[in-house]
Amino acid sequence: MIIEKTDQVHRSEMLNIDKILNQDRLLRATTGLNRKAFDDLLVSFESVYMCHGNKSHSHRQRRIGARRKSHLKRIEQKLFYILFYFKCYPKFIEIEKSSLMIN
Repeated sequence: MIIEKTDQVHRSEMLNIDKILNQDRLLRATTGLNRKAFDDLLVSFESVYMCHGNKSHSHRQRRIGARRKSHLKRIEQKLFYILFYFKCYPKFIEIEKSSLMIN
């Protein structure tokens, strides 16, 4: 018997963001931040995110809202995803050699 899974079900089994956000140990393991630091960063992130979305884009080719809809609905899910990505994929961050201090 073969059980087929939809993409949506498969994604929810891979990473349950709501469960991670409610457990401090998992949050620290996946983002490097405890809940208090995450909440402090969330306030700043939300204000920047909202300001960016309200800017007038006169060079748009499509109407606002014509893009693909996000699977990450809440602002805390969006911040978590960004932090998780940077923690798990550090090879994409460029570090200038001059900024490193070697003792």
